[in-house]
Amino acid sequence: MRLFEWANEKAKKIGWVDMKLCSLYGFVFGIIAAQLLPIILEVKIWYYVGIAVLLALRFLYVLFMKK
Repeated sequence: MRLFEWANEKAKKIGWVDMKLCSLYGFVFGIIAAQLLPIILEVKIWYYVGIAVLLALRFLYVLFMKK
């Protein structure tokens, strides 16, 4: 559990600006990946929608259900 304790301590130092910059980094990384691997763009959109929903489930659970 020391890894999770360490990660939680580090996460406390991160502000909302850092989180937004991290999101922007992920977006730019995705654009670069799509340019370097054009086969990514040929996948049907519904696969991406499914992946996005799966990735958002925990966030939505914590946001709306967890007390």
